[in-house]
Amino acid sequence: MKIAYINNFEEEWYCYKQIKSRNHLVRLGVIWDRLPLISNLSVLENIMLPLSYHERVKIMGKIDDVKHELKNHGFGDSLHERKENLSVYQIFITKYLQALFYKPAFFVFIAPMRIFAGEDEKNYFAFLAQHGSENFLILDYNGYENKYDNNIDYQKVGFDEWLIQDLKV
Repeated sequence: MKIAYINNFEEEWYCYKQIKSRNHLVRLGVIWDRLPLISNLSVLENIMLPLSYHERVKIMGKIDDVKHELKNHGFGDSLHERKENLSVYQIFITKYLQALFYKPAFFVFIAPMRIFAGEDEKNYFAFLAQHGSENFLILDYNGYENKYDNNIDYQKVGFDEWLIQDLKV
């Protein structure tokens, strides 16, 4: 797992634009609070809708997979819940599952720490400890470096360096 630290919103937006411009070269799963869930759709529908844009998907064939993943992340009974009934962490996991079912080469988490507090923050670090891998890049603000240092093992990288070395673009 790699982390590139950023200083401000302009850098955050720059990174997103760079990632978006390369998605046609390498399949990237972006998890960012600025990419919203559709509030009148259920967790299942929010996970399946983006996937349906990229491949032919039969929702009935994926329900068991989604249920299994939700159980793995501690909220298996929330398949038909709407956004307003979910915690911040559950919304984060729903976005992660959107990316997971897209089957990306890399997962890119943009500024996730700013949305977490208390129990959600603990769950976030537990998620990273359990699921974090070499294909995870976290872009987060410098102010959170101590929290990451105290909770997980990671490699610190520069964003542009990651684009060249990992994405090879």
